[in-house]
Amino acid sequence: MKKTIRIDIEDYRNFIEKNHYSIDKTLLIKDFLDDGDKVTLITRPRCFGKTLNMSMMAEFLDITKDSKNIFKDTNIMRSDKAELINKIPVIFISFKDVKGSKKNFVRMLKKTILEEYRKYYFIIEQLNKLDKSTIEFTIKELKKTTDENLIGINDSIQLLCQLLYDYFGKRVILFIDEYDTPFMEANSQGYYEDIHNALSTLLSTALKGNKYLDKAFLTGIQGIPRANIFGGLNNISVYGVDKKLYGQYFGFVESETKALLAYYNLQLTKEVKEMYGGYRIGGYDVYNPLSISKYVNDRVLNPYWINTISDTTIKKLMNACTEYVRADYETLITKGSIHVHTDLETSYLEEMKDQTFWALFIHLGYLTIVEKIDMDYYKVRISNNEMKKALKDLEVYILANKNIKI
Repeated sequence: MKKTIRIDIEDYRNFIEKNHYSIDKTLLIKDFLDDGDKVTLITRPRCFGKTLNMSMMAEFLDITKDSKNIFKDTNIMRSDKAELINKIPVIFISFKDVKGSKKNFVRMLKKTILEEYRKYYFIIEQLNKLDKSTIEFTIKELKKTTDENLIGINDSIQLLCQLLYDYFGKRVILFIDEYDTPFMEANSQGYYEDIHNALSTLLSTALKGNKYLDKAFLTGIQGIPRANIFGGLNNISVYGVDKKLYGQYFGFVESETKALLAYYNLQLTKEVKEMYGGYRIGGYDVYNPLSISKYVNDRVLNPYWINTISDTTIKKLMNACTEYVRADYETLITKGSIHVHTDLETSYLEEMKDQTFWALFIHLGYLTIVEKIDMDYYKVRISNNEMKKALKDLEVYILANKNIKI
């Protein structure tokens, strides 16, 4: 009986224990431990396996778990990092559900951090009264899910790092999934200025000058704004779609895609490549895992990609751009490729202009870099037919909104 292919499970232990079809990406752990960076940020489009990979890394390292059976016969267990399995205190926080109204945003942010605290209640119960008071105050603030106040949780992640360091005697590895989702959501919903400072402080205290932190690994869609949402964090290394390191770990590379399709008696035909392939990441030809998995299940070449950028954000971006963006956009749809000036290291949260528009579309996966011609000057093309349909749908939306000033 063939293994099932699933794209909706983001917990690595559950994924392996259910014996679903898996691709061994475990050497990501070794590369991360070897990279020498204090804070690593991986930027990739949605649905490229970021959450599952991060869950895998946390599962392997987590000192409170027994994961030997989970990683049996994997590449990492044949590496020099095998001895580190379940040897390091870990904090794993995902901001993927921090969305909605401001009230729901604050509720979900607090709930997400509180869940990580609950994993370590067994440590808190052993603290003396003096040490416990600070932790209990923070937990009390995290439980206030009906207000919109973030002030009381500013140092909650750093404090949890300290708790684990004091107990285990080892510095913590911190994983933050979808670091930029709260910022993008707040920007889209109109309360960005209300939460920006508190959220920036929460992250900067955890990542900058935190003596209890060994390393941190973050994922998101876009890079760090120069007007730094992390309050001047300067020890972060960003690995975007143009960087070779980590290029093979997010998404399916061509050899993995061929093997997966062959397992299900399918072939990597020209039509499949043109529909779901075309991404060029770090020198690798990469395929969208979500779309390939759905194609295997349905056996139909449908566009499965889901738009992950809000209508409000599109409006804001287009309002901020010049008439040249519309002209280039129409050329892109017609010819399939254009030349653009863009800065991949920045974020549309920092400044909405032509350059950040194209950077965001590259980060989202709509466009793939063909060639870097000069500093911040690239030839880009539509990634594949699935993305071409998405861009055409977006063009119809843009042209239909007469109030958008371009």
